[in-house]
Amino acid sequence: MLLQAKKELAKRLAARGRLTDLVPSAGVAAMLAFYREQRVDRCPLDPEGDAILFRWGTLDTGRGESFRLEIMRRFVLRHATERHQLTLTFHYVPTPALRALGAGELACPTLEDLPVFAGFLERAPAYTAVKARRGTPVVLSFERG
Repeated sequence: MLLQAKKELAKRLAARGRLTDLVPSAGVAAMLAFYREQRVDRCPLDPEGDAILFRWGTLDTGRGESFRLEIMRRFVLRHATERHQLTLTFHYVPTPALRALGAGELACPTLEDLPVFAGFLERAPAYTAVKARRGTPVVLSFERG
């Protein structure tokens, strides 16, 4: 059921073109639509079950620094403690302008909050700085954490 969620999001992204050519505006729109329209069995639609998260910042994970813009859907199945995360990450060379954006995150805890969350994204400096630029690379991942 959760792996099917990744397949469904991948299908939605493929409808917008190749992942390597995807820009954040298209990727974020696909993830928000996926959250709005697609439920996961045994995953309550509440802040502790099914939520969406937007993160940005410059990170070094041992392979060099990159500025990252991430949109993540987090799932916690009913009666489980393990989280599953479906994340779309756009990587960029960390220019001084991107570094100046700092790091941060914003959660959309409920479906009812989605319009406000989407409005914040449209105005967020980190998003506006790269929304029309392809990432190098763009990564779709599914992790347990």
